[in-house]
Amino acid sequence: MADLSEVPENLLKSPPAGIPALGDFAMESEGRYRHLFELLSEISKSHDILDLTRLVRHAVVSGCGFDRAGIFLYDAPARMMRGTWGTDTLGREEDIRKQDFAITDT
Repeated sequence: MADLSEVPENLLKSPPAGIPALGDFAMESEGRYRHLFELLSEISKSHDILDLTRLVRHAVVSGCGFDRAGIFLYDAPARMMRGTWGTDTLGREEDIRKQDFAITDT
């Protein structure tokens, strides 16, 4: 995990200016900010798109107070949304690479 000793303490306690606070329901303590910072640090190190999207899904669910998330990538030439990682009906991480949705003009 990330070395948090170099992070200014105020960044671990409250979001930087310009970033809206997520509220008490999502960030209940300094520990949640610390955990989210660690996840973001890991995300920034990722070079593989599937690893990256898996980490993003994990950050949204474990660090932002959501109980589920689905990460899709936009394939512009095909005009498709392509699934990567999501949450199944039991709240577990799920590979959703077979979930593709066409983008249509309506």
